[in-house]
Amino acid sequence: MENLWSSYENARCKTCETIKKIISLSFPSPPIVQAAEKSEKVSKTKGKGMGLPQWEQQANLWRSELGISKTRAMWDALDQEPVGLTLTPRIQTLLNLVVAERTKSVKIKSRKNVMKALKNTVVDVSQNPVRKSFTKDNGNIGTLCTSTQLFHIGRGARILPPEMLWLQAHNPKRTVILKDISPHQLQHLAGEGMPHPCLGLCVWALCVTKGFPDPDTK
Repeated sequence: MENLWSSYENARCKTCETIKKIISLSFPSPPIVQAAEKSEKVSKTKGKGMGLPQWEQQANLWRSELGISKTRAMWDALDQEPVGLTLTPRIQTLLNLVVAERTKSVKIKSRKNVMKALKNTVVDVSQNPVRKSFTKDNGNIGTLCTSTQLFHIGRGARILPPEMLWLQAHNPKRTVILKDISPHQLQHLAGEGMPHPCLGLCVWALCVTKGFPDPDTK
């Protein structure tokens, strides 16, 4: 009787395993579950020492180009309290690298000389170090997008959404901002927009190359 019961249990287990395989093949995990499982595997792999985060690898490469060590933290030395910006290790590293880049030609790196070199420097802290998205000597900044977060090192403050609209050449005195528009929506609007001079150039180029149809002619 005992042997018979044991044989029954083995057969039942094998049947259960077979049923599970059939169900898994017939009804695979939905994409969201597959993504979660993949994310978990990646996290475990990183935990085993896969390497540094991508932004940190980019930062190390930038430091090598500048010939500075990881302990060279020139923005930290300015002892700024950034207004409107939440510091993360990535953002803090990015600001230190931008200051080192912008002041590499400054011979005497006193606070006065450093701040003079940084007075018009704006950094897009939403981008990784590899982008090097900050104002160069020509004073231009990169294209705004909906995720853009601009920090003005010279002022020590984040550029506000209305100011992002002004960067797109909206008139600060005439632009009317409705009260029910949130700062996030305003930033999204600025990121979706196109600078007026660029838009005007496109219209002018179209006029020169193709001309505009005469409204009086059919």
